[in-house]
Amino acid sequence: MSVVLFAAFSTLAAQDQNLQDTLRIQTADSLKPVLRRQPFMPDIGTFSVPSDTMSPLHRNQFQHSDALYAGDVLRQVPGVLIREFGGPGQAEPLSIAGVANNGISLALDGRPLNDPVRHGYNLYDIPMEYVEQIERIDGPRSLLYGASAPGGVLNIVSRQYNSNHPRTKLRFFQGAFEHILTDGMFAQNVSRGLNALVGIQRHVTDGRFTNTAYDSWNVRTRLRYDPSDQLSAWISEGYTKSTIGLNSGVDPGRSPSLYDDLTAVVKDDRSYQISSRHDLTIGFVGTFLGDSTTRTNAILYYSALEREYSVGGGPGAPPQFSDLQESSYWGFRLNQNLRWSIATLVVGAQVEQRSFNQSHFLPTGNEQYSSANAGVTADLTEWLHGNISLRWEKQGAIAAQSWGAGFELNIVPGFSLISQYTASNRFPTIQELFWTDSILKRSGNLSEEHHRVTEAGLRAQSDQAEMSLVGFRRVVDNALTFSQIATPGEARSVEIANSPSVEISGLKGEARLRLWKFSAEGNLTYANYKSGGRSVLQIPRLSSTGEFSFSDSFFNDELDLKVAIRWKAVTSHLGLQFVPRMMVFAQQPRLEMPAFTTVDLYCVARIGNAYLALTLENPLNTKIMLLPYYPLMNRNLKLGVNWEFTD
Repeated sequence: MSVVLFAAFSTLAAQDQNLQDTLRIQTADSLKPVLRRQPFMPDIGTFSVPSDTMSPLHRNQFQHSDALYAGDVLRQVPGVLIREFGGPGQAEPLSIAGVANNGISLALDGRPLNDPVRHGYNLYDIPMEYVEQIERIDGPRSLLYGASAPGGVLNIVSRQYNSNHPRTKLRFFQGAFEHILTDGMFAQNVSRGLNALVGIQRHVTDGRFTNTAYDSWNVRTRLRYDPSDQLSAWISEGYTKSTIGLNSGVDPGRSPSLYDDLTAVVKDDRSYQISSRHDLTIGFVGTFLGDSTTRTNAILYYSALEREYSVGGGPGAPPQFSDLQESSYWGFRLNQNLRWSIATLVVGAQVEQRSFNQSHFLPTGNEQYSSANAGVTADLTEWLHGNISLRWEKQGAIAAQSWGAGFELNIVPGFSLISQYTASNRFPTIQELFWTDSILKRSGNLSEEHHRVTEAGLRAQSDQAEMSLVGFRRVVDNALTFSQIATPGEARSVEIANSPSVEISGLKGEARLRLWKFSAEGNLTYANYKSGGRSVLQIPRLSSTGEFSFSDSFFNDELDLKVAIRWKAVTSHLGLQFVPRMMVFAQQPRLEMPAFTTVDLYCVARIGNAYLALTLENPLNTKIMLLPYYPLMNRNLKLGVNWEFTD
């Protein structure tokens, strides 16, 4: 009997052991994690093929530099000239191959940013921590993306995030005269396919001279939803408010030295500006035809801007004069890309309504803009590529057509010849048409500019080097120009008119060379500006920027170090006269800014996810000035920390 019971117990125990094993295996299998990839569509803000990560306009490069704002990056592009004020905050005049910023279209992820009154933009209002890359589009292809932009298109592509873990980015910068920039950003997926981003930046300085203090706040938010890899939608909002002193520059008649901070006397110690802008954007990108290159891009946008210009009445007293200028614009832009085996078709349309309220210098009014565009890029053979673009646009009662065509001939792998021709237009701005001021003289009825641009050159590329050299000739009929005809402040000191034909011709080139752990890159532009057939120095004949650097990794790649010396060289030219209450830059015939060459030394060290930057600006203490009379900084030390981390 006992033997039978023992046998039965042993059988049950074995069955129980088998049952435990089976359950253990099944439990482990049932709990095995299932990894699900988050849906995400990359590069939703780009107009064209994303920039090479080795380009100075890409985040991979400018995060290894001491770039403070977008202007520090853009000046590395051939033909780009930024006339600096010697301190942060001012809306610095930007020109590309002689075309001023009112002929250049600026966009953020494809949505227009240009001020509706002046068609300009303050580059300091773009936080660098928001930027992934900057696309520069010129020639025929710019007709597909830029409104009234014969100087081309600059598209700021924002950085996109897709992570279940929180990502935080902090940046701190400090320079002379209590110059401080602080930026904080946070991004995280709040649910499957839904990412939230918020960032805050404050930029402040006491200023080098009297009445140059600057204080700016920027807040940016974005919600992005990716229900699949073929569709992305987002809503973003940006708000910027700043206060800056407008001292009209140093007075040379009352200052022992223009470059001495202690003894220099400014022309105006009471005028200032308070400005703000609010930008709301709703965007959709979809690849509904199953091909990632056949994108549909739709953007609905609204912006409201305010600018208060005041002349103070002294400490504790109300302003003696104040002008509040309010403007706004809303619009819709649609672009469709279609790709076939040998060709890509881009079609698009844009409508925009611009409004401005009555102020001391402007009446109440509005302006309508609409456009349609189409372009084809074709791979005709393995060695020949061509493109053609068309644009129809209308502003108010003025209508115009633009077109352009180009080709690229690949001679051998890595070497090609390029040529293109563009005929485009720039419409008069609201300020040029309607601004009334005792210091402004308007000569006759103003009409749109007509630009004809011819370019031809070559490009070469290898594993270690790349270069380009392009000759250009731009003819502008009915060029709209502000000219200084008297000392600023006097009656009729500025005149706006359609000038005789303007011709700008020259060469622009850039090169990059990487050899072992050393690299060199630079650009050079030669430009000859003619007005009425006579050469004038409205822009420098020669300008160049670039740098030499050494980079290496240490301690098992825990430390990346870059040490660099950079240069900037500009020949003599007639400086533009800044008129603060109009926020315009007038051509003037007498004050010639001297030529200069300056160097900076900087190093950037990456330790983990933190980037530490140290810069010695202008160590040779070169006397520099690009605008009369706004001296650039003397020898100066800057320190920056940029840190990104998760969790």
